[in-house]
Amino acid sequence: MMTLEQTYKAVLLKEMFTEEREEWKAKVDAFLQKGIVKKNTILRIVLSTMGASAFIFFLLNSTVRPMRELFIWFPLFFFMGGCVALSVLLGLRVYNAIKKRTNVLKGKRDREFLNCFEFAKAAEHNYATIEKALNEKCAIPAEYQSKKVLEAMILFIRQERAANVEQAMRIIRNEFPYMLNQ
Repeated sequence: MMTLEQTYKAVLLKEMFTEEREEWKAKVDAFLQKGIVKKNTILRIVLSTMGASAFIFFLLNSTVRPMRELFIWFPLFFFMGGCVALSVLLGLRVYNAIKKRTNVLKGKRDREFLNCFEFAKAAEHNYATIEKALNEKCAIPAEYQSKKVLEAMILFIRQERAANVEQAMRIIRNEFPYMLNQ
């Protein structure tokens, strides 16, 4: 079984591996997202395409039909503009899918990407190992396995306010219950 100090070190390692895992995943995602059109950019392109094509259909129709029939055709302008915008959206989605696939294929040959991928995988494995150790080999319940709570428990024992871990947990539960809710 893990002691209080070992549990504290494991929690610090868990936080460190969490940060490291997020950094490596961000680098891998950044490599895979090279050249891909972002979602908000796609939305702006599609909406501007819809508006522009509806306006063009309005201009084309207003030269042919009298203005009194305009309110009948107005919904049709937006429908036709929506069809054009939908085709643009579909084209951008296909482009993104192809670009992501080519990024994956490039990544299989790129040493930097492979290193990032391996480091992300190693950080994930290390995180899982620490998590497993905290769940299986630690006598301290999971609600007490946070950095601040463990620091307070160590402090109580060093100040001789508590003789053992159980008394330190009791002090935390009675005097500082807000620490357990974080």
